[in-house]
Amino acid sequence: MPEESKAGEQLPGSGARLFRLPPVAVFWEADPAPGIPEFGVEVRAMSARLASALVEVAVYHGTVARDEGLGEAVGAAGSLARRLSATVGAPDGDRLAAASPVEEYFRTRTAVLSAPQAALQAVLVIHRGLIDLRTAPLAGSDLDCELAAMRQALVDLVGCTSASAEELVHGDAQSQHASPTSAPQEMWLARWIIGHHIHALFNVCATSALKDALSHLRAGTVREAVDRLRRAVVYVRGVPASRAHAAAMPADFYRHIVRPTMTPPIVSLPLSGRMHTGFQTFRESLEELLLVLPESVDELARREPELAFVREELLEADLIEAERHVCLAESAVAGARSLIQAPRSGENAVAMLRLMRHKRAARYAPFVRFGDDVAAASHKGATNS
Repeated sequence: MPEESKAGEQLPGSGARLFRLPPVAVFWEADPAPGIPEFGVEVRAMSARLASALVEVAVYHGTVARDEGLGEAVGAAGSLARRLSATVGAPDGDRLAAASPVEEYFRTRTAVLSAPQAALQAVLVIHRGLIDLRTAPLAGSDLDCELAAMRQALVDLVGCTSASAEELVHGDAQSQHASPTSAPQEMWLARWIIGHHIHALFNVCATSALKDALSHLRAGTVREAVDRLRRAVVYVRGVPASRAHAAAMPADFYRHIVRPTMTPPIVSLPLSGRMHTGFQTFRESLEELLLVLPESVDELARREPELAFVREELLEADLIEAERHVCLAESAVAGARSLIQAPRSGENAVAMLRLMRHKRAARYAPFVRFGDDVAAASHKGATNS
C-alpha cells in the first residue's frame, strides 16, 4: 500500500529539508456517485470497527485520552486500508494528468473510479488524516466535525451501517502508534497536503449527496431527499474543520514557507479556490437546490417541514464555512492581499473573503429563520443602485 511517496520529495520551493509527501489522492466525479461496493463480511466488520473507533475518540477528555482514541482509529483505518489494498486495484495517481494547477499542487487527481476504488481512496485519505490528527493542535469542536464526516464517508462509500460489538474484529495494530515526522517543519508541510486531501474528500462526498438529493426532489421522493441532505450537512460541517487541520501550523511558517510555494515561479500562476473545479461543482449544486426549492423557509415549512429545516441546516453550515474561512485567513495572513489580487488592490484577502461571506448570507436570508437581514438589505441596495 503506497502510504507515502518516494523519499526525497518536497513541497516545491519550501526550502525545507527533504521529507515524505503524502501520495497523490485520486477522487471521482461527484455525479454520479460511485455507489456502495459489495464487500464481504470481513471488510464490513473492519469498517464497522473503524466507525466505532471514530465515534469513541474522547475529544473533550484531555490529551492522553484523545490520543489513545485516535491511536485506536489509526490502527483500525490502517488494517482496513491494507485489506482493501490487497484486493482492489488502485489507480497510479502519479500517471494521471492534473485537471488544474490546484490539483497539481495539492497532489489530487480526478478519474473514473469503480465503487471499490473510491472506497479504497477514501480509506487511504482517512488513514493518513488520522495519523496526522494525533499531532495536530485542533480544537475539540473541529475534531468532532472532522471525525463525524470521516465516519459518514465510511457509511456512504464502504457500506458500514453499524458498529455493534459482534461485528467488530481485532485488527492489526501495526500503525496504531505511528510516530510523527522527525522535525516539526516536515510535519507541518505534510499536514498542509494531508488536510487538503481530507477537504477534497468531504467536498466530493457533499456534492454527491447534494446531487442525489436533487434527483430525489425531482422524482418527488422527499424522504430520500431529506436523508441525502442530512448527509451533506455532515460533510459541509467537516469542511472548515479539515481546513483548520491543514493550517494547524505557526502563522509565520505559513506566511514565509508555505504561502510562497503557491505563487510563480514555483507554480505556473497564483493558486485560487476558483481553480478548484470540485468546489465550483458543489457551489453550482447548492445554487441548483435553491432553484429547485425556491420557497422561503416559512412557505416550505408549511408544506414539508423536515425538508425546510434540513435545507436550513445545510445553508447555515455553508455560511459558517465562509465565516470560518475569514477567521482562519486573518490569523494566517493578517492584512496581506490574496495571491490573485493586484499589488495596488484596495482590498486584502480577508476583505475579499468577507465580501464572499456577505453575498452568501444575502442569498440565504429568505431560506433560514435567522438570516442576516443587514447583509441582505445591503446587497439588495447595491444591486438596485
